[in-house]
Amino acid sequence: DYVKRPQNAWLIFRNRKLTELRAAHRSKKARQAELSKVIALAWKMLSAEEKQEWFDLAKKAKEDHADQHPGYVYRPKRKTSASGSARGHHRAHRRILPVPVESVSRLT
Repeated sequence: DYVKRPQNAWLIFRNRKLTELRAAHRSKKARQAELSKVIALAWKMLSAEEKQEWFDLAKKAKEDHADQHPGYVYRPKRKTSASGSARGHHRAHRRILPVPVESVSRLT
């Protein structure tokens, strides 16, 4: 029986904003990577007080998770590849493109 970890503040924020963006732009098929860039920029633009609300939601999610799954301990499983290299080192570095500020202003 696999138990998922509770979501952190960033994941809760991202999921909510992703839902909002999809609802607002039903006719457009936006790529996941583009949406993530817009949402990440919106996260970075939040003030400490605004982020604290999301951290509070994450804390509540963690408490609820602990109530639902007493004794749960996160134990990551290491993936091994055929070459034995560390995860992600085989990928080429990706260039991050700037996101227009107009895209972010619609989120806040």
